[in-house]
Amino acid sequence: MTLSILFTNMVSTYPVFKISLIGFAVILIPSLIFVHLVIVNGNSKKQKHSKAPPVAPAGMIKSIQGMSTNAPFFLKEMVKAAKSDIIRLRLPIPGGVYAVGNPVAMRAILLDKTSDKPNELYSSFDNVTKGESVFTRSNTKEWKSARKCLSYSFNAFEVKRMNQICAEQVHAWIQNTLESYIQKNEAFDPTVEIAKLTFYTIIKAAFEYPVMPDDEEYNNFMHHLELSLKEFAGRQNGNPFRKYYGFLLSEYREAKKASTVINEFAAKILHTYRKNPNKSKNKTIIRMIVENNNYTSDKERLSDILTLVIGGHETTAFTISTTLILLAKHPKVAEKVREELLSMDVSMRSSRSGYLHNVIRESKRMLPVTALGSARLTGRDFSFKDGSIVIPKGATCLLPLLLVHNHEETFKDPENFRPERWENEDDKMRGALMAFSVGNRDCVGQSLAMAEIYSVLPKLLTDYKFEVEKEGELVYFLTLKYAGCRLKATRCRSTKEEKH
Repeated sequence: MTLSILFTNMVSTYPVFKISLIGFAVILIPSLIFVHLVIVNGNSKKQKHSKAPPVAPAGMIKSIQGMSTNAPFFLKEMVKAAKSDIIRLRLPIPGGVYAVGNPVAMRAILLDKTSDKPNELYSSFDNVTKGESVFTRSNTKEWKSARKCLSYSFNAFEVKRMNQICAEQVHAWIQNTLESYIQKNEAFDPTVEIAKLTFYTIIKAAFEYPVMPDDEEYNNFMHHLELSLKEFAGRQNGNPFRKYYGFLLSEYREAKKASTVINEFAAKILHTYRKNPNKSKNKTIIRMIVENNNYTSDKERLSDILTLVIGGHETTAFTISTTLILLAKHPKVAEKVREELLSMDVSMRSSRSGYLHNVIRESKRMLPVTALGSARLTGRDFSFKDGSIVIPKGATCLLPLLLVHNHEETFKDPENFRPERWENEDDKMRGALMAFSVGNRDCVGQSLAMAEIYSVLPKLLTDYKFEVEKEGELVYFLTLKYAGCRLKATRCRSTKEEKH
């Protein structure tokens, strides 16, 4: 990568590029270091041992561009081109960077207790939350304490309680929002609307924070969250030296201010709870955070509050909205789901609908919301495929769900939406589906997420039909979702009397 390209990139992100000699030096020095790393590491095709996996057929520049813009699909392209489901990327990171798309290998790395999250990849998110969180901390005593404490909030009783609140929010959304679209004969964006629904659900059920009568607070939070994430979890991850000269860029300064705004919202949640004279006696998430004395300060509490608000609503929302869109695109599948739901007692629809279960699994398989999955810094050597491939200790392993969920040797015809495939599932299929990850860093709130999904979808699919008015497109930035899709809903008239 030449200096001219580096400066072209900077100019494109900062049109009015005026810096002092000191600023120039701040940019030039890390840029020279970067060029050295590119020359020494990035273009080298030599492997440390004969059992190293194939190298991705993309140079340093293309790899950085691919990982910065559309990482999961770039990795999918590289795996296909290399004809191997485990590859090494040409990136200048000590220990090497590997993309693991083999389900057995991914599961082994995730379950390995000697491997941990690499700080280099996760630390940028700390700029969003203004400190380490339960998401970014390594496997320290502090992380284990926070994780254990939070797990009490997701026992069966608490999930049932929160799911009741979810059902109330769904009912209110249907009456106030969905029915309004129907009366006006207008289509709606499910990605936007369902995200709002799950946001209000979690702040009320988990954080005892009152839902506002209008969307001003929500819109303000989401606007500043997007600004912050784009800089610190997006641009800075793609260009790690940006943190050295970021203060020169207006986008960076705006992102810093945006992080302050969203942290103020987290502080408001904490303050509101402490001032609440009628706190719940349940083990709500906010209570577990406040009463956990292993936090050394409220700053640490705010980081976890913010992380759980973000992670607790978007992934669930996009799973629901993506499933709705897929069903709208496959009306025969949607009708089969509806017929099964109508044949059941209302109280059993969320737990006994086998076909709906298969639809949800197929949606998560085909278009996993966390498409890039997780990453691990290996704590030991790993040997796969009868010892023909070795990933060494100290390597950074990317574990993209988009690859394992679309693994051709595991799933026949993986590009197509076929819920029926799960009627004859085998151990390989079951083991490859890791939507919530596995191991000690799996999603702590997965039981609540699934309860919400099964609370929302049966109600919507029983009472309404959805058709696609505008296709929209799949976009990836931290999460995989449809953008710009518009669905039109119509009420269903059942030919069968519902059982109660």
